[in-house]
Amino acid sequence: MDPREFVASLKTSIQEVVDSEVSQMGSRIPSEIPDGPSRFAYLDRFAAWFQKLADADKETARDLLRFTAEGGLFATLTYLDNLATLVPGQGRFELWHVADGDRRLLNDPDGDLLIDLFNDLP
Repeated sequence: MDPREFVASLKTSIQEVVDSEVSQMGSRIPSEIPDGPSRFAYLDRFAAWFQKLADADKETARDLLRFTAEGGLFATLTYLDNLATLVPGQGRFELWHVADGDRRLLNDPDGDLLIDLFNDLP
């Protein structure tokens, strides 16, 4: 796997997860789990709201969720590119792909930035 394949795979995965979650929201039946700070309570609330939307608004909501998820991925890539730091002055990230005895540095400081590869994708 090269850096471009890595970023493309992540972006595709993010889009598929969002699409799956949106699909589930459209058909979700409220659970019988009591309200509270559980994932199910949030899903029930979001699904109830989502199901009331017009079809065009559902598409806009899906696009917004994709945009937000991709923004989170972009932010993560800035850390892997060592453009942002979690704890200043405490090292850098090296991201390796290892397969069949082959090791490839995906965030080579002399290579393309992962965020640039991300921005080149549709």
